[in-house]
Amino acid sequence: KEADASALSSLTGDVTLTVSCEAQETLPMLAVTLIPLPEDGVENLQTTQALQISEAGRKFIAGITLPGMEDALADLALSDEAKEKLPEGFEDRFSDTFTVSFHADNVSLSWMMTAASADPVRLLAQETDGMLDADALQKELGDVSSLLHAMEEGTELPATEGRTAGFGPKVNELNQGLSDLDDGAASLSEGASSLSSGASDASAGAAALHDGLSELSGNNETLNSGMAALFDAILSVANEKLASSGLADAGIEIPELTTENYDQVLTGAMDKLDPDALRENAIAQASEQIRPQVEANEAEIRDGVVREVRHTVLAAVLEAAGEDVTVDEYMDLAQTGQIPALKQAGIDAAVEEQMNSEDVQAKIDAAVEEQIDKITREHAEEYLDSDETISAQLEQAGEGYAQLKGLKDQLDQAAALVEGVASYTDGVSQAESGASDLAAGLVTLDTGAQSLSTGASDLSEGVTTLRGSIEDAEKQAAEALLPYVEGDLPSVLKLFADTEENAGKGGYDLLSEDMTGLTVYIIRTQLGE
Repeated sequence: KEADASALSSLTGDVTLTVSCEAQETLPMLAVTLIPLPEDGVENLQTTQALQISEAGRKFIAGITLPGMEDALADLALSDEAKEKLPEGFEDRFSDTFTVSFHADNVSLSWMMTAASADPVRLLAQETDGMLDADALQKELGDVSSLLHAMEEGTELPATEGRTAGFGPKVNELNQGLSDLDDGAASLSEGASSLSSGASDASAGAAALHDGLSELSGNNETLNSGMAALFDAILSVANEKLASSGLADAGIEIPELTTENYDQVLTGAMDKLDPDALRENAIAQASEQIRPQVEANEAEIRDGVVREVRHTVLAAVLEAAGEDVTVDEYMDLAQTGQIPALKQAGIDAAVEEQMNSEDVQAKIDAAVEEQIDKITREHAEEYLDSDETISAQLEQAGEGYAQLKGLKDQLDQAAALVEGVASYTDGVSQAESGASDLAAGLVTLDTGAQSLSTGASDLSEGVTTLRGSIEDAEKQAAEALLPYVEGDLPSVLKLFADTEENAGKGGYDLLSEDMTGLTVYIIRTQLGE
């Protein structure tokens, strides 16, 4: 039975509370209703289009309704096929009513508060309209309608723009291709006959090619063996030369060269005879003897370095002090007393301060060490250049290095020749195998060409049948899609436009042009005392 909410405070039983919101005409709005629940007296709570929430220690029912949307959806003239494809409960999601069911035991409901506004629906419609671009969709629907009518009538599809631009040419190309394929079946039969004749001639030629390659392939082993023997003979001569070269007397032992080790052995021997490396080693040994003599003059070397560094520091101090003179000019002026004593004392103090700094002292030490290294190497090089015995030894090492390099180059060329012959014989073997496969394939081609001639006639009949099937399929597809393109989809686009327009009428209409506003209706409903 129906009862006022205020009467629940003295009743016990199952209760269904229904809240409905009604909008004027077709004005779509979003309404959110809050109902506070008492701490006691409510059990087994269930809701439809509502939620149970907790906030600040209190429990509330939050119901969401869309008054005005049911009327808008009722105007949506969808086809029966489209309605069947809507999700279950689709229309309930746009209801203007929510319900709350529970077991009541002398429960007191005090009030409910509803906030309603058309602005969320309007903003949603505007956003959807921006995403959909309704004008462009209407244009595209018109193009699609023209294409579908042409498909239904079996005529050439017209040219369109936008996303449908490529559809018409493709379908026209398909239909034209089916027609051309039907015309080409007879030509295919004639070509198959010519193919069979040519395949027979080619088969005979392939057999002759195979015989010739077989003869060449039979000589592969002899050719490879001969090249291997030639390389072994070259290695034998190389080993004889190395044995009589005197390298063993120089302490360079070279094992017998083989196909596998000659590169590594000769490279190692060349590293030992590299004249540049031997000279650097001799310079290093001589430097060990000469360096102590150079270091004995470190004080003289340091004095020279200090003079150069002092000259550089003085130039920097003069520039920092704004003196537009060179170091030599400054020294001349200082010696003739043309620089005030106080200024000269300041410049001298600045120079001494920098000269005594850790950074400058470290640079001086590094420069002294560099000079010692340089002088030591110069004396070592002069010593080596003046020692005829060492010069002769280095010259002999260079000659030995050149001989070994020449021998290695010759062996590399011989090895490349052997490898090239091996690649050639491999190619001959592969060509022989390919010629055999080619001959067998041409026999198969000849047989297939005969079958192709017979099948060409069947193909023509099949193409005709296929062409009719595709044209029927195009017509059926057009008949099935036209109700959606000319009925359902325009109806949906109109719904978006009407909803946006109607929602725009639910705002406060006395705002000036430079103001924006949000209109919200707050409704408090007393449920109990």
